[in-house]
Amino acid sequence: MRTLLRLVILFSCSLALTFGAFIGSAIASENQVNQQQIVNDKNWDLCPSWCNDGENILFVSDRLGGFGVWRVPVQGGKITQIAAADPGVVHLWPDMNPKTGEVVFASISTRSKFSQLFLVLPGKPLLTQITTMPSDMTYPRWSPDGKKIAFCSPNKVGTSFVWIMDSDGANLSQLVEGYQPCWSPDGSQLAFAKSTVGKMNWDIWTIRVDGNGLAQITREESHELQPDWSPDGRWLAYISIKDKPNAASRFRDILSGLKSSGKKCEIWVKDIADPNPSAIQVTSSAALNLQPRWSPNGTQVVYSSDGCSLNIWRTTGSLPKSAGAPSQPQLESGSAKATTALSSSEKPRGTGTSGTRTK
Repeated sequence: MRTLLRLVILFSCSLALTFGAFIGSAIASENQVNQQQIVNDKNWDLCPSWCNDGENILFVSDRLGGFGVWRVPVQGGKITQIAAADPGVVHLWPDMNPKTGEVVFASISTRSKFSQLFLVLPGKPLLTQITTMPSDMTYPRWSPDGKKIAFCSPNKVGTSFVWIMDSDGANLSQLVEGYQPCWSPDGSQLAFAKSTVGKMNWDIWTIRVDGNGLAQITREESHELQPDWSPDGRWLAYISIKDKPNAASRFRDILSGLKSSGKKCEIWVKDIADPNPSAIQVTSSAALNLQPRWSPNGTQVVYSSDGCSLNIWRTTGSLPKSAGAPSQPQLESGSAKATTALSSSEKPRGTGTSGTRTK
């Protein structure tokens, strides 16, 4: 029970789901989202991220009791366990080192007071703990050169700060107040979510790693969170909760009641190279769409969406091209997408049923 409560707190702080989820990839195009469910299982499957090869996706799942780290091919196939988790253990936010292939993730158990950061090399069972801070360590992200890790951790009164440290946990440096950091492709900046003074909502900001050049990216009357930088550095993907902010909208409380109230949480992208950028809506559905991550070639975004199973989806069309020469987006705000199934999870025991649905 303590672990489940802790899990809800951590997921609430990161705007992840408090119940089952599927993981999908989106490329925006036409006016309908056609989804084909391949396997029906009831696991919690969250926190997707890409492997370096662009052909596999890491995610967190409770399919063997605890919340372990798993890998699934983008094109479908066998699901492989990367980091085991006993019952009462929760791993979160896996991210692969772009140079060494090591996976960093946060972990907490019924025996620990705070979540800490660990490393694991796929194919090797040994986990290496690299932090021992007296507070929760969340949202670790490798720098593009694989030498640094950005993460967030709160102070004694609960205010979250972005930190940077060496890959072995040494030389910790507090950078800025904020949450959910991600690196720019050249490693010179971090994007992150931050509560905007006077607005009582969350926006996306950027800052140079030397602590200078703080810049606000989004200025909407809604909550923008969970940024991820495109491979060419031009676009930022993020989630937007179209909720009227109020004085009670502390970050950890935003998710509470979202489903029951019918509020929408969608994925958007923004051209930060454009002096007058307008945001482009990528997803449009009744689901909560969360945790966007660009593919290494910039053609897809993988994300979590509420449901009752893990499913990986491929969509037709194209996102703003971010791997090669920049191009103008082919989407209009609020447009939807057509999708075809990529793959689905394979339970360690048994199989599920196939089906299709249209959002």
